[in-house]
Amino acid sequence: MAKVSQMKPTQELSTHSTPLSNPAVIARLALTKLAQAAIPPTPDNYAREYRRASGQPDEAVDDPSEETLASESAETLLDLVETLALTTAGLTNGIERFGGDLKTLVGAADNTSPEGIRALVKDLTALGLALEKDAGESRLELDATRNRLDQVTAELERSQAQARIDPLTGSVNRRGMEEIIRREISRARRTQTPFSVAILDIDHFKHVNDEHGHDVGDQALIHMVAVIRAGLRDTDVMCRYGGEEFAVVLPGANVQGALYVVDRLRVMVEKSRLPISSGALQICFSAGVAELAGDEDRDALLKRADTALYSAKRAGRNRVQAG
Repeated sequence: MAKVSQMKPTQELSTHSTPLSNPAVIARLALTKLAQAAIPPTPDNYAREYRRASGQPDEAVDDPSEETLASESAETLLDLVETLALTTAGLTNGIERFGGDLKTLVGAADNTSPEGIRALVKDLTALGLALEKDAGESRLELDATRNRLDQVTAELERSQAQARIDPLTGSVNRRGMEEIIRREISRARRTQTPFSVAILDIDHFKHVNDEHGHDVGDQALIHMVAVIRAGLRDTDVMCRYGGEEFAVVLPGANVQGALYVVDRLRVMVEKSRLPISSGALQICFSAGVAELAGDEDRDALLKRADTALYSAKRAGRNRVQAG
């Protein structure tokens, strides 16, 4: 009678007595431990089990900073991909071994006597149970890996979103603005709809900083963004262009519509005073507006809006002009 071989990948990993160095093996063992203990694979739980599996002492896991979150998530994602490959390869090997053992059993069995048939049934049952055990262990690992992949995906999406947000005002930063304008230009050309951009600059902002301090200057930026956002459509986007300069992305707006919208925002900001310790601070801005024309690219569109902004500044400030 042929000897039935059984694959026990989890047991082999869990009995490893020396520190592990292969990240994929460590990740697989950590996820298996979490699954067996019915512990959710949160970032902290995963990090703790990963340290234990690699032979490192337990210690508190610091919250990752926004600067390192993306790279750490990407590294974890690569580990998980290797874990999936190992798990599926182990299950495939188990199934192939099952097929080989099954052929051996059937070929060597004495199926002419009741004793031989009973022995064959007993061996087939043992073989089936071994395969079921391998499949169950692989399912636990795959479920844990899938849950962790969902977590990593969410972390990556959050870090990518944070990388495009200005931390002071909460508006889209310049990097994000350039991506949005490029996308909206493509959409406008594809759908044959207008698209405009406005560049805003707070009037006499240096005077605000010099007289009231940079903390009040920061409050003025936050205040203006909040007021403008309240007057925008859901499809419009407020972006920090740099310093006290901002851009408003206006999909579907031609130059006349953009002038109307931005001038209305200018009046809203002018009328909304910022409370400070010495009273109330009035904020005003000048703006330049440009509508996408011909085969114009993003840089050319922004340059026209910027030129219109400086025309508004030279004409006396606190006004909106088209470029």
